[in-house]
Amino acid sequence: MIKVDGDFVGQASCKGLFIEFIKNYIIIPKLAWLLIPLMIVSTFVHALCLNISLYYSKIMHFHPLFIGKALSLFYLGTLIGALLSGFISLRISSLKISIYSAMGLGLLFLVLIQIQSLLILKVLMLLIGLFMSMLSIGNLTSFVKTAQGDSLKTLRLISLEMVIFNLSFSCSMYILFRLSAEKITHVFYCAGVLLIILGWVYLFFRKLTVFSATKVAIQQSSCKPKEINSLVILLFFVLIIGVIFSMIRVIYAPTIESRFGDSSVSVFVASVNPWLIFLVQPFLVNRLKTRNNWVVMGIGGFCIGLGYYLFGYATAVISSVFFLIVMTFGEILFAPMSEITVISMFEEGREGFAISLWSAVYRSGGFIGPLFSGWLATQYGEYLVWECCGIFGLIFLLLPLLSNNISNYVPFNKETN
Repeated sequence: MIKVDGDFVGQASCKGLFIEFIKNYIIIPKLAWLLIPLMIVSTFVHALCLNISLYYSKIMHFHPLFIGKALSLFYLGTLIGALLSGFISLRISSLKISIYSAMGLGLLFLVLIQIQSLLILKVLMLLIGLFMSMLSIGNLTSFVKTAQGDSLKTLRLISLEMVIFNLSFSCSMYILFRLSAEKITHVFYCAGVLLIILGWVYLFFRKLTVFSATKVAIQQSSCKPKEINSLVILLFFVLIIGVIFSMIRVIYAPTIESRFGDSSVSVFVASVNPWLIFLVQPFLVNRLKTRNNWVVMGIGGFCIGLGYYLFGYATAVISSVFFLIVMTFGEILFAPMSEITVISMFEEGREGFAISLWSAVYRSGGFIGPLFSGWLATQYGEYLVWECCGIFGLIFLLLPLLSNNISNYVPFNKETN
């Protein structure tokens, strides 16, 4: 009888977890569903750009130093795009930003697959980064606006956007690992065409008021944060995360390919991060709000650096997967919590500016990282890049200590349960 009761309890527990998992992906504002198709295509294109180092090394056979320069220009473009979209979002609809950016990015992607000149490729990477950043920020700002100020819904939407991006990242890795050069070119072409088509389709929804800039934001364009000291400290650590992830973009995919070959094993290892985020993140969303957000972010950043450091020295599949799990756990803790904290430090109506600020700082690290990583890999070998990740990760142990000396700003509404 006790065993039966235990089975019932276990079944009820599993059912409850499954329901919680589904709710975090389904119970979102109705208008948020309107944006899902555009977000899926745009995040897929974004993921292709981030993994383009594999395309350049595997198909074009470019040198790591050129790949680093190309990615640095891409991140410089994303930085410029983040700054532009931040100020533009105070004036016009965030959905309009997404629409025009999608059309521009689609055209650039169609041009990219036709170009062989290294100089023109660098210019294209800069422009692609600019339009990609504006599209991503426009999408996320529109997504967040559908929550209408509800902090828990905002965190859930940010987490969902992160999941969509990581699943797109997994798909892009599969395409670049497994498909031939000709088929990859076809994928790039289809992605560009889809962006242009979706841009035209969303023109019909551009006048929806929920995505418009608020009167307060238009009349008072200055954006003063509620906690300036906390914001500066947090953005410093966001910058470090940007450096870590952008450093890895240069060598991550090529390392997996050289370690495990062009096989299903490589695809499996590369898919650990996005699929783990998809499966685990929903269970953390409702629990993060009850924790000290500075401690959570500190642990998250440390795990990111530690995970990448250990992954760099792993040789077996099991150890590589385990260390990627450590890194992914850190990403789940740091990324959504840092974004919702920055958004909550500004008044309502300035979500676009807050997201742009977070993105601009993150992209600044993205501009530094590839150049630094490409130079290190060329001069001293790739292992030194992984060691730098470990060193940067150690810096995040300061965040919980700093939380005792700064305002422990809690981003969630008191009424949120």
